[in-house]
Amino acid sequence: MDYQLEKLRAARDSAFEEGVRTPVYLVLQSARGYQGLSTSWDGLQQAVTQTLAELDEILRLAEEDDRWTELCDETTQVLQECTQEAQVPDLIATLEQLEAEFLELDLTACYARLEEGQAWSRVASSLDFEIPEWELTAGHYTLVLAAMEEWLEGVSPVAFLEEQLERTHAQLAEYAGAYLAPEEWTYEVATADQLLQEGLECWVQGLTRLREAVVQGQPGSVPRGLELLLGGNHKLIQVERLASLATPS
Repeated sequence: MDYQLEKLRAARDSAFEEGVRTPVYLVLQSARGYQGLSTSWDGLQQAVTQTLAELDEILRLAEEDDRWTELCDETTQVLQECTQEAQVPDLIATLEQLEAEFLELDLTACYARLEEGQAWSRVASSLDFEIPEWELTAGHYTLVLAAMEEWLEGVSPVAFLEEQLERTHAQLAEYAGAYLAPEEWTYEVATADQLLQEGLECWVQGLTRLREAVVQGQPGSVPRGLELLLGGNHKLIQVERLASLATPS
């Protein structure tokens, strides 16, 4: 099952009468409820199953081994060994000890680390797609390519390239002046922000190289300039992909 980030946020941000919620909170409360006759054995088993799944997701997302992951491993083993109703009193005692050890950690940092890992994994997954050649070479790239081909036939593209440079510089300036409110920040937005800047800068570099190739009469420099433009397009298409995923349908 997918790890529920809402639960992580609640655990990170909320305080309960019993204390800060830990990874063993649900199953411990269910075990206490079973002992107090307010939770059935089936209900306790459901809590065990859910907690095991969540612990497994924590361990999958964790990027390093530390006391946090050690406690998650220990909890997993304890829950897997609890198969009989007669074991519940011992289960409660062990879970209470584990909870005390969890509470000695900086749970805010632990939960934030997991959420960050989940978010970056989501971003990487959303950017893992193949871009067809027709899309990569569409738009202004087609116009630039046509202008460079005309140059080989004797038509100077300097004015056109300068116009394209001016357009791209204006886009960079507009981007630099944009303001993002703190509540609008997400990992998708941060990644798109970086890709947008890198994509536009690739276009500035590529257009500059093409202009220099024309002015200096060096057609051998044209392929590298076009390659930079394609690299910029690749990043800008990724920005569009992230934007479409972030926008509700």
